[in-house]
Amino acid sequence: MMIFNFKKGVSGIIATVLLLFLTILAVVIIAGIVLPFIRDNIEDNNSVSCFEIGDKLKILLEDSCYIDAVDDADDETKVRVRLGGVNLTNIYFLMSAAGGGEEVDRYVLGEDSSIPTPSDKMPDFGGGEKIYTFSGKVYKKASVGGVVGDDTFCDVSDDKILKSC
Repeated sequence: MMIFNFKKGVSGIIATVLLLFLTILAVVIIAGIVLPFIRDNIEDNNSVSCFEIGDKLKILLEDSCYIDAVDDADDETKVRVRLGGVNLTNIYFLMSAAGGGEEVDRYVLGEDSSIPTPSDKMPDFGGGEKIYTFSGKVYKKASVGGVVGDDTFCDVSDDKILKSC
């Protein structure tokens, strides 16, 4: 008497192709979910973040000083700023007349007419320096900070006590 074995199986080649197909399908599905999320976050934050500014926005003490003239109209404060390797939307200044924290004036480039043109432009992206002149007032402390994205004001990057010119 003959016993017939009617079990049928899937060949090794077909099993391998099916596993490859399932793997590729899983990668495509995961990429379809994850990539748009990453792309949206990158596009929304195309400029730098406040964390990236670090020490790349600095006040240089050479050429940063104040002139306390006899006539208050002739008072002047100059602040030399260096910007290197970070692409900011704008920069702002916090200026203190007494060197302490009691009275602080805030100036944003391009928004305040008290920073005369052409000084209202940003330093060059690749490591530029620029001197900003504030007329009509003596400031003994200067602070500078960056603005990123859509007007997000970052913390102060640097502050210095200024000396008389």
